[in-house]
Amino acid sequence: MNKFSHKGTEKKNLVTRLFNDIAKSYDFFNHFFSFGVDFYWRSKLVKKANVSKEDVILDVATGTGDVAFNLAPSVQHVTGLDIASEMIKIANQKKDKKKFNNINFLVGDGESLPFDDNSFDIVTISFGFRNIANQEKALLEFNRVLKDNGKLLILEFSEPKSKFFGAIYRFYSYKVMPTIASLVTKKYAYEYLPESIDMFSTRLEIKDKLEIAQFKDIEIIDMTFGISTIFVGLKNESK
Repeated sequence: MNKFSHKGTEKKNLVTRLFNDIAKSYDFFNHFFSFGVDFYWRSKLVKKANVSKEDVILDVATGTGDVAFNLAPSVQHVTGLDIASEMIKIANQKKDKKKFNNINFLVGDGESLPFDDNSFDIVTISFGFRNIANQEKALLEFNRVLKDNGKLLILEFSEPKSKFFGAIYRFYSYKVMPTIASLVTKKYAYEYLPESIDMFSTRLEIKDKLEIAQFKDIEIIDMTFGISTIFVGLKNESK
């Protein structure tokens, strides 16, 4: 039986509270629990985006802004959006230190984006798609704000392809991570993490959702034994 809700308003409220609660330790535990491999995963996403100096980008579920900061030197402008205000507060603190002038961060909901149609060349979302309560609605919003043939990139955890490695990963994520996290931050946040991955759609289900939301030329790129996956799709041209 699941410990957490994974749909509707209850999930949205949980996710907002959870990421506000762990904002101060978020960066540390991301790198610590992944043994630094999360840097590699995000760098692969940025490389796959294949950006240009003219691109205007939206990074949904930006967290503390890691992907936005990686993209900023190579593009015209990046907007980072997150539902958790404490995450945005830290992202802005990092921005002040890094002195980027082509990034802005704001609190917002991926299911109801505060932007005009056809505003962005690229939309990215890293390890946040599974936390969205209504993923179908969010995909339609991503499509709406993208320009024709604009690119969507989703980086997300997946079910490992190796059963042996998957068993080790489940033990690590369900037992080890929450125990260690409880010494420093909110344990429930790291109990939610593995459960949210188990409840997340399969690769083919995500592909189907992308096609229904009018994305084309979909690619699925697995990394690190299938622990994480990049989904890429292009917005269909308006008719």
